Amino acid sequence: MERLQEDIYPIREEDKSAQRTDLLEKKWCEEKELARNRGREPKLWRAIYKYFTICELWYFVPSGAAYLLGENLVWYATINLLHQLMISNANQSHITYYVYIYAIAIGGIIRLLGQNHLHLHGAVLGVRARAAMLSML
Repeated sequence: MERLQEDIYPIREEDKSAQRTDLLEKKWCEEKELARNRGREPKLWRAIYKYFTICELWYFVPSGAAYLLGENLVWYATINLLHQLMISNANQSHITYYVYIYAIAIGGIIRLLGQNHLHLHGAVLGVRARAAMLSML
């Protein structure tokens, strides 16, 4: 099956290279003006940080939070499981073992989802910023 130009979704106006370049150039000019007023050197990273929209940055908050939550849950459950295994005796109930094992599994899934979304969206934002910087040069 052959793909045609009509089969591709149109690019949103805010995602077009010229629009992104103009936005970065505007933010860079603002950073240079602000740096001159404050008597310091302008920094490109500040302009790039301001270049991303709230919607683009907001995507990092739940993804990063999910990654950190999953990572901490895995470590907490693993350490407590090892602790329980070291102090256990034959008469003790093994229900807590299963709770920690399920917490490790759930934490691993949460961490994986957060990590995948974070890295995918980060790569997309990086490509957008790179294209805008190259166009600006």
